[in-house]
Amino acid sequence: MTRSRWLVLVIIVASLVILAVSALFGEQPWNTFRAFRDPFSSKLSSSYSHVQIFSFLASFSSLITLYLSGILVLFFFPLQVRQMGKVLTSSLTFLARYTLLGLVTALLMCVLIISSSLSLGTFPLTLLLGGILFITSFVGYTVLALKLGQSLLNRAHWRLSPLFSLLLGLLILYPLSKLPFIGIALTILFLGLGLGVVIATRFGSDRQWELDILQE
Repeated sequence: MTRSRWLVLVIIVASLVILAVSALFGEQPWNTFRAFRDPFSSKLSSSYSHVQIFSFLASFSSLITLYLSGILVLFFFPLQVRQMGKVLTSSLTFLARYTLLGLVTALLMCVLIISSSLSLGTFPLTLLLGGILFITSFVGYTVLALKLGQSLLNRAHWRLSPLFSLLLGLLILYPLSKLPFIGIALTILFLGLGLGVVIATRFGSDRQWELDILQE
């Protein structure tokens, strides 16, 4: 087995370990540290016994939900996903720009969501804009996971279905969001990059943002 294949297997195992640890000890990093420091404490065990099962099921059900929803994105918008995936092969400079674009857009959308919620007449826009922000971020996140999985599988010379690529990508990205302290920051960066790619490619159409058509 080549080094690349071993690397993929190690990444998968490490991601599963991170996901399992975060599921067993909850998403509070200090609980994890306390559990390792005193694993046989009856008080600690009793405090976790009621939430461990729920936390474990919630983590893996979230991963499964992301995967199944991502499959719908792949089947419904294959051409758009392919076009957005091409952008992710750009240099780190462009990826940083896309991330910044996504973060700024998300910030502006949040401002609009808050402002629209202050008036009864514009309150329906709160739900609409919130839904648009969520869907576009999720689509971009799905494309990012797919491209990451494809890159690793191609490096290992495994020619598998895009469904496996998506699963591998999610197995890497999702557990990273569970890391203590930096998980939230990484999630924001991933969502920002995904949203930026969606906007930069105009939802995968690769057309420019312009109003010339309205002048005809």
